[in-house]
Amino acid sequence: MRPMVALAAAVLAATVGCKGDRILAGRSALSEDPDKAIALFQEAEKERSPCFDCQIYTGLAYEKKGDLAAAIAAYEKAAAMPDAATRPEPVTVRLYETYRKQFEKVPDGAARDVVARKAATLETSLKVDSAWANLHLFEGLQKQVDAAAAQGDDEAVRTAEKAIQALYLPVEKKRKSATDATEALRQSFVKRGVAAFQAKLAGDFVEKDRYDADSRQLVLRNTFEIPSRKDDEKFDPESEDFKTEVRKASCLPLRKTLDEVIDALVPVLGVKKPNETDVDRLFGKLFSYAKAGFGVHNGEKKPPAGLPYVCFIEVPLDAFVAEFFRFSE
Repeated sequence: MRPMVALAAAVLAATVGCKGDRILAGRSALSEDPDKAIALFQEAEKERSPCFDCQIYTGLAYEKKGDLAAAIAAYEKAAAMPDAATRPEPVTVRLYETYRKQFEKVPDGAARDVVARKAATLETSLKVDSAWANLHLFEGLQKQVDAAAAQGDDEAVRTAEKAIQALYLPVEKKRKSATDATEALRQSFVKRGVAAFQAKLAGDFVEKDRYDADSRQLVLRNTFEIPSRKDDEKFDPESEDFKTEVRKASCLPLRKTLDEVIDALVPVLGVKKPNETDVDRLFGKLFSYAKAGFGVHNGEKKPPAGLPYVCFIEVPLDAFVAEFFRFSE
């Protein structure tokens, strides 16, 4: 049974609380003369107010006339009455359907948002399968998230995303939205962080050979002079562990260099300083990209003792800054 027919049928069974003859007369006139019906319902409302039946029938009459705004106003009054919770008439369903009709006819974006916000509340209480109003609000808020992220306005991103999470939407859509918002915040953070580094630290880092301005990469570098076997047996070139020991000796000091880089970067990025465990984690991640080798050409038969062995890590500046996003909250 269609909602309007169902509402009319349900209301025919109850006229409690109103002037019965005018309500009955109005109902009789509703199909052929909605204006007359409206006048009769208004008279009944004056005689005994509040009148639940008067409002829902007035809404039906205005719908008949095609005046959706007036129909909505009547249905909203009825839905706000105590009778709405105890009477069988599905006034909230009728109100929701009328919101949908008005939404489809309103071309203006702001006006559509107003209707959608009202309908969205009903979608939650009615638990509808297809929440068009909440979806419309979601699309608008998603645009706000994108625009705020492009402007680097993190607070606006968080505000819009919080509103999205409060909507009546499938869990999967909310989860994806949260993931997208987090990524937007990360990109915004990286953009600001790179700009701050370029403005405040790049020159000093170039002088210390810790930044390559051309490739926009941070560089961690350490040179280790290989001791003789006499000075340290670990560096016996005949040993199976020789290459491993040399690599460790040249690369592990980069952990201290990383500390120095972090100390310089933290105040510029405006983040809290990562603890030792976090720094170890970051170093472990960077260490997998470490490269090492002799700093000068070494003939096959030339003893390695006394030769420089260089270990270095090169990482794109934006990727390095991105590692600090988790410390920005």
